[in-house]
Amino acid sequence: MIKFSAALTEWKTPMFSDAFQTEIEKLDVDQLLLQQALQNGSHASREAMKIIILSSTEDDASIYVNIGVFYSSLIPGCQCDDDPSPMNVENEYCELAFVINKLTAETKIALIS
Repeated sequence: MIKFSAALTEWKTPMFSDAFQTEIEKLDVDQLLLQQALQNGSHASREAMKIIILSSTEDDASIYVNIGVFYSSLIPGCQCDDDPSPMNVENEYCELAFVINKLTAETKIALIS
């Protein structure tokens, strides 16, 4: 279960963006759905990951945050000693939707594009 407690605490404050970013940094590639969003490579990587908050809003029960994620993917060679092909790094982008429950901080993540 994913919980964004710090982001929930900082909602409607100038620190929300930083708290949200910190919560994302705790998640692995699979939790962030980056592997499912791949367009160019075969393995998602957190190297040089950049997150942009596109929108944030709320209702009585939840906080909704849409983000854009710039990240990298890898196209590995066969990793043999005599393989001259280097590992290729590709640029990737996806958009994710986060829903943070205001009572429990439980957070759901969905791939938008």
